[in-house]
Amino acid sequence: MADKSTDAKPMFLQGAEILARKRGISIEAFLADYERSIHNSKVPGNDCLDSEEIVMLAAGTGKMSVQSGLHLHECDSCNAAIEAMKNSRTK
Repeated sequence: MADKSTDAKPMFLQGAEILARKRGISIEAFLADYERSIHNSKVPGNDCLDSEEIVMLAAGTGKMSVQSGLHLHECDSCNAAIEAMKNSRTK
């Protein structure tokens, strides 16, 4: 039988509680850290790829500029977006 205390909670909050427990911190501390990380985020930056570039690179079509290639070498977020797009196409 499901725990009624978690049934009423949104899934993102259930996930946050699990992550907070794994880190050994309170849910309040976890959410405060998360909020700080969002406010301090620099993504997307001026050099980040736009959605059309991400789709083309994920599909293996089109050509990438040298500037985009240099950016991809350093940007985990753009690389993650391309990988996510590739994975979504295989499902």
